[in-house]
Amino acid sequence: MDPKKILHEPSLKYTSNPDYRRPPKTANPYLQCLGTPHIDSFNYMIKDGLKAAIDDLIPVEFDVPSGERIKITIDEAAFAKPSVPMEAVGVKNQIVLPTECRQRAATYKGDFKVRLSFTVDGKTISMDRSLGSLPIMLKSKVCHLADLSPEELVKKNEHADEWGGYFIIKYYFLLSQPGPAKGSSELAIKRSGWRMRGNLFTDYGVLMRCVKPDQTSTNNVLHFLQNGTCKLMFSHRKVMYYAPLVLILKCLVDWPDHYIYRLLLHGKKNDLYYVNCVQNMLRELHEQDLHTSVECRSYMGRMFRARLDLPPDATDLDAANFLLVRCIMIHLNDYKDKFYGLVFMNQKLFDLVQNKCKVEGADAVMVQELQVGGHLYLQVLKERLQTLLYVLKANIIKKSKTSRLSLTSKELQQIIRSAGGLEQKMETFLATGNAPSNNVNLAQYKGLTIVAENLNRMRYMSHFKAIHRGSFFMEMRTTEARQLLPDAWGFVCPVHTPDGAPCGLLNHLTASAQVTQQPDPKQVSSLPAVLEKCGMDPISSVAHTPLTHDVYKYPVFIDGRLVGYFNEDTALKSVSYLRTLKVKGEDVPISTEIVMVPKKQIPAQYAGVFLFTSEARMMRPVINLSTGQLELVGTMEQLYLDIAVAQTEIIKGIIAYATSVIRGFVCVLVDID
Repeated sequence: MDPKKILHEPSLKYTSNPDYRRPPKTANPYLQCLGTPHIDSFNYMIKDGLKAAIDDLIPVEFDVPSGERIKITIDEAAFAKPSVPMEAVGVKNQIVLPTECRQRAATYKGDFKVRLSFTVDGKTISMDRSLGSLPIMLKSKVCHLADLSPEELVKKNEHADEWGGYFIIKYYFLLSQPGPAKGSSELAIKRSGWRMRGNLFTDYGVLMRCVKPDQTSTNNVLHFLQNGTCKLMFSHRKVMYYAPLVLILKCLVDWPDHYIYRLLLHGKKNDLYYVNCVQNMLRELHEQDLHTSVECRSYMGRMFRARLDLPPDATDLDAANFLLVRCIMIHLNDYKDKFYGLVFMNQKLFDLVQNKCKVEGADAVMVQELQVGGHLYLQVLKERLQTLLYVLKANIIKKSKTSRLSLTSKELQQIIRSAGGLEQKMETFLATGNAPSNNVNLAQYKGLTIVAENLNRMRYMSHFKAIHRGSFFMEMRTTEARQLLPDAWGFVCPVHTPDGAPCGLLNHLTASAQVTQQPDPKQVSSLPAVLEKCGMDPISSVAHTPLTHDVYKYPVFIDGRLVGYFNEDTALKSVSYLRTLKVKGEDVPISTEIVMVPKKQIPAQYAGVFLFTSEARMMRPVINLSTGQLELVGTMEQLYLDIAVAQTEIIKGIIAYATSVIRGFVCVLVDID
């Protein structure tokens, strides 16, 4: 039985087939792809994402009135498959299946346990504690339906083609997919509202959305001021702060001014306005008697220390390091990488101000990625765990003030019990779609979930391909966010959008569009070495070249981290060879998005070579005519590729790609005729 034949030639003859009642041996891949992005994101959350989130939690350290120093951390966390509690009497089968939860209008959930560690004056007490049963996504690794064949699914009272990807909380709830800015990419933006952020602020800025492996994100904006200086915006607990750029640079590295000056002027030595502004920013710092990196860190820590919840004995340097790690370029671990990233943002900002590069719209599909369900679930769960640590701290301090505190295992269990669990909070989040706004960086905090209406199969299928720009744009009078721009070709269906208020905001992915998964970490870590084989020069080559011999080079970024430079005359060949490795799957992940923005004499997008390997990006397959193989291209990548839609458009030597599926630019429902 050919699934494609059924779709394109509707007929009832299969219902009279005696084998019709027998489930197929393998699931229909056409339907399974509907739930795959959601399931993959939840599986990532269970395994690598949850571990990264636990490691990134801020430990709570404080003193009690009795003089003891207490430190509370969460060391481990894990989900269990849905089951009946072990203490239940008269239960023959401990397994809880989704069909039972549907019939009982209950939540399909599994036990969530953590290991808490209490360190009292150097002595550690660890204990395992259940924080309640949290909702489980169907067909994920902790679901009993995972990896079952269609025949086995039918025996579990499920559809033979059940694709999962949703939660059962009385009804079917599906986490929606708003489109935030692409992680770890710098955007040149012009917003009139930025003028209101402070004295001398202009509407020019470079925005970077920094994303950690645990999907924690924050925005850093480098603002241009009317006096020719720059200030960096960073936030902590939803409060925005501003600091001079050069102050941040000096805090990050202990390098002499002439070395910093040389890196800032790379490729800009003939731009006299930029040179004068950089010199003035460096002089202003010395006029405030801030000369060394230690002095800059002490000053920064002293200014912001009162805003941070740090241990009592934390120094000004500790406060500065906290800001540099937790608030500034959080996707980068090395201070040098943060420094190089800010230098690039500064160069791009001044080109934007002088109209040497164009503004990049944040509403364009090319600079967006998806907020898939598992990643959003992980962000909310991490915020709840961090809040739990603060609640435990408050309970211990309160108890120590009213009575003599003796932190025995029994007393600690009572304190943990009084802090409450996460079961009701996570269920409420999924049932209402309202996320906590304390420390979660989202475009919106309401309407994040939808009820997957099963009125008919077409309606039900469309929910799993839906992407929404967000409720904020529903209230805007401008139509910019509703426009279908050319860069959306092949990724967003031009037909499937509703009439009325959500028109152009509620869209659907095309049939050929794919959502990237987490790549192989070993391949990603080896990319800098692969790029060096392709002719990339190290970063140190720029600093060691005298300014008089300085020439422009293409900066090379991997997920927002500067790793080197390509020479202007060999960059195109190097990128072409890199694409060949990508198609073959050798050393380069096949889901890598390789973007080469060429340098032009007219104002255009800021030049550079950008590689994206992160998850939740949109890609689509095209045919690489030079190799004859399929290649995945991304939203920004396809802007600088010549891709033929029809065979008649192929021009030898000019057109390098061809569309693999002609009807792949429309959604799944439109493709079914």
